[in-house]
Amino acid sequence: MSAFLPVATFFLSAAIVIITALQWRVAHHKLRLDLFGRRYKVYDATRKFLAVISRDTTFSNPDLFEFDAGTSDAQFLFRPDVAEYLSKIRNSALDLRTTHELLKKPHITDDELARLAQKQSDDLSWLRDDQIVAMTKTFAPYLGFQNVRFDDAASHAMKRTLLAVGIAILISTLCIPGGGTQTYGVPFFNEYCCDRIAWEKFALQTIFLSVAAAVIVNLFRRRTRK
Repeated sequence: MSAFLPVATFFLSAAIVIITALQWRVAHHKLRLDLFGRRYKVYDATRKFLAVISRDTTFSNPDLFEFDAGTSDAQFLFRPDVAEYLSKIRNSALDLRTTHELLKKPHITDDELARLAQKQSDDLSWLRDDQIVAMTKTFAPYLGFQNVRFDDAASHAMKRTLLAVGIAILISTLCIPGGGTQTYGVPFFNEYCCDRIAWEKFALQTIFLSVAAAVIVNLFRRRTRK
């Protein structure tokens, strides 16, 4: 009994460490998935705003408010380049609308009309045509598949580990150590099994097989991925 407790404690501690590590891994990748979702909302708000401009060649105050609300957290979710990019879109859109309103004024000179028309065309071209590619290029490093794929890997690792531990417990139950002169072969469901089972050996065997199975399936999986 004195030798059993330290060994059992060691294997139980190892099992706790493995399970804790897997739980941390799942929580970590869940955080990544949540971050992806919040980043995608910023991307979607930008896409919708540019789509309105592309369709109507202008935008309303509610459209601008929706864009501002959807991208307000960008500085906390992305590197500075994205926040600067969104600011540039907003400023260009405001310039486009200002130019659009100036063109409606009466008694405008031909030179001023030509200048404003060219500026409107340039701003509209930048917002409607150039940003189709630029927007994807700007957001791609943050919304690529590599930012979310590991969540499935973590979930599969947890399921794989639990399945391995379950099989190990089943095997340990089928090969349960017997007491006295009997070593193995006592069925767990036998009505006399409790008098013939070496419970200390059974607990140690179960812990050992469970930890070994959890380690083996995860090490084997990691090597195959390499």
